[in-house]
Amino acid sequence: MTTLLIFLFLVKPASSLQGSQNIQSHGTISYPAGLLYGVCSHPWCLTQKDCVEIEELGAKYVRIDFHWSAIEPTNDSFVFSKYDEIVQWTADCDLEIVALLHSSPSWASSDSFVIPSGAQFESFVADYGQFVYALVSHYKGYIKYFEIWNEPNTIFFWDDPEGYPLRNGFYVGGQAIPKYTSLLKEAYMQAKAANPDCKIISGGIANDWDYLQGMYDNGVKGYFDYFGSHPYFNQGPTKNYDPDHVVWDDIWFGYFPKIELMKNVMVSNGDGDTDIFITELGIGNSTGPEGPTTEEMQADRLQRVFEKIDHDPGYPFIKAVMWYQFRERTSSPSYTYVLLNEDYSPRLTYYAYKDVLT
Repeated sequence: MTTLLIFLFLVKPASSLQGSQNIQSHGTISYPAGLLYGVCSHPWCLTQKDCVEIEELGAKYVRIDFHWSAIEPTNDSFVFSKYDEIVQWTADCDLEIVALLHSSPSWASSDSFVIPSGAQFESFVADYGQFVYALVSHYKGYIKYFEIWNEPNTIFFWDDPEGYPLRNGFYVGGQAIPKYTSLLKEAYMQAKAANPDCKIISGGIANDWDYLQGMYDNGVKGYFDYFGSHPYFNQGPTKNYDPDHVVWDDIWFGYFPKIELMKNVMVSNGDGDTDIFITELGIGNSTGPEGPTTEEMQADRLQRVFEKIDHDPGYPFIKAVMWYQFRERTSSPSYTYVLLNEDYSPRLTYYAYKDVLT
């Protein structure tokens, strides 16, 4: 494909985001050269106006779900029209897409995130590879970054009857790890066949070092360009989402600093030159010892985590951060994480991120 099928002429409206807010300042920050800054959105709520507002914010990347189920509703039949429109919106606003490829069609699996077993899984991998090849080919020249599945280390997005046992929904044994690794390998080979210049990101996982080691044990080295990470500071309500808070001997991995443990696994497996691509990072509003996590706290923590990435010695192995997320419907559980409310009114996190980007 040399051109998109849909052409839109966009006249940018005046931004609805004006003024500034008084949030806690941590001084002038010099952010890492070349760090890719972006936001996450979903195709069911992303609009043309959202793309304009993301451009106004100053982010250059937007991570968007490209649902296998929507693009290949029947086997060998691809429908790109909806996503062609989204890609055109982003192109008009000089945004680059990070495409998340997941969500099985009904003909490939019994449910979007149920992973089949046995011979059916072998067909599943081949079919997913065919989907990846078709999508990467279709958007060659338009999309460079592709993330292969979402949080495959959890039962919530990789519901695998052969994956056991579970620790709070996270796989620690069984066939789940080798099966995801085989899917990633096939996707990598098909994507590179379609476009050798594309970049493959492994499915974003939390700071799950055991899972990552399992991927290496199953031969994953060389089958991704960036390791995908979701290092939410989920344990943060202990200190109301303090990104500096960490208990190193706690088996839980919801502490941002434990991203270092992930890099250590990569180094020990001869993958020290491969960077980490954070495809989701965000702050909720859970109650902690200081009470509810307020907007002021969320904005403060957003700035502090970017300071942490840049602080000497910082995290030079982090390639990108996609903030979760930009704007969402109020009915969504992720609403508390957003930069913009549903009506496009900015939250304090919006101004904090804009400060980071300017």
